[in-house]
Amino acid sequence: MIEYLVNPAVLEELEKFPAIRDRLASELEGKSRSKRDIVRLLGNVRQHRDLLNFINRHLSSAGEIGKTILNAMDSFRFSQHLAELYLLASLQSREGVTAAAAVIKRKKKNYDIDLDVGGIRAKIEIFSPVDHYGYQFIKRYTDPVFRYATYSRRYVVEVELITPTRSGYYAYQITDEDKLLVRWREKLFCEVKQWLSTATEGDIQEFDGVRKAFKLKATLNVVDNNLRMSCVKYLEPTRSNDIRLFFENSPQHTVCNQMGRKISSKLEKRQCGLPDSDYLRIFVLNFQLADDSSRDWFCWPEIAKNIDGAVKGVVAMLGEPLPFDVVVPARLSYTCCFGNAVILDAAREKQIRQLLVQTGFDEMCQPIPLSTLDPETEAALKEALS
Repeated sequence: MIEYLVNPAVLEELEKFPAIRDRLASELEGKSRSKRDIVRLLGNVRQHRDLLNFINRHLSSAGEIGKTILNAMDSFRFSQHLAELYLLASLQSREGVTAAAAVIKRKKKNYDIDLDVGGIRAKIEIFSPVDHYGYQFIKRYTDPVFRYATYSRRYVVEVELITPTRSGYYAYQITDEDKLLVRWREKLFCEVKQWLSTATEGDIQEFDGVRKAFKLKATLNVVDNNLRMSCVKYLEPTRSNDIRLFFENSPQHTVCNQMGRKISSKLEKRQCGLPDSDYLRIFVLNFQLADDSSRDWFCWPEIAKNIDGAVKGVVAMLGEPLPFDVVVPARLSYTCCFGNAVILDAAREKQIRQLLVQTGFDEMCQPIPLSTLDPETEAALKEALS
């Protein structure tokens, strides 16, 4: 795991977020580094102030979700737990809705949120799939390595992704092998840390990628202690994949592809339990962490139809009993929005639709109108979509 610097500046910033401070201060005091990902945010408050304020504001009502966020030691896990907090905060803000983080029993949290809407009780499990292949994934996984490998000096480093011609658009393909990725990143972190501690301006170093399927060519352009923070410039051959491509073909195709297998594996766990007349079981399929080029793609009529068919196809393959009563595609962020719900238990459709309306799960994602954004955000979004 990457260790982040705990210096007086981090502890000083911690004082500005009292809820976070009360949970962390005693555990960070006296340490030089921490594996907690929250320390990365505290070390870059200018970039993450809104997020820290959000966490600080909702921590008291976040229960186990808040605890897992503060204890997260991996940026992906941190983001996945953050999605749970986004949805919990959204539900708690709605009139007539009672929502709380599920309580861990026997050291195991089977699902994420307990819900009561006018007497309709429900359990919610949130799944945030991430593509384990493609150039965007590598960028997101390696940027913290080069940014936080050393604090002895500040620097600007240029990292170029180099792939063999035969790899085409995909730098590597790797499915559900988190441990392999973690081991590779830990090894990379040690190698980068050693190089950056002694390298001089203009030095170039190559690092092996996962299974040596690609290389990262790093060039140290600037070493300057006056920089506010280290900067990583990432160069990639092109954009490699978009999650919506997994859902653009027939439902039968989606059932068998990488995303269909991920959804199937998660549904099969039945983390909200078996069918029960006392509560509904809701599976929220959160696409916020996946790479895409359009915010509302899963609401497009044809893709929504394919998602519906694919989910029902996966459920048919799993067999009885039903793994969940309803599946809700979503994008969970400060403002949560949703796609067309896939109702699996037809006998309870009326009750399910009533819950969808009262919780706001029927509020569809809308495209971002570029003209309403500030110039800096508009430019960044245009670059991301290009």
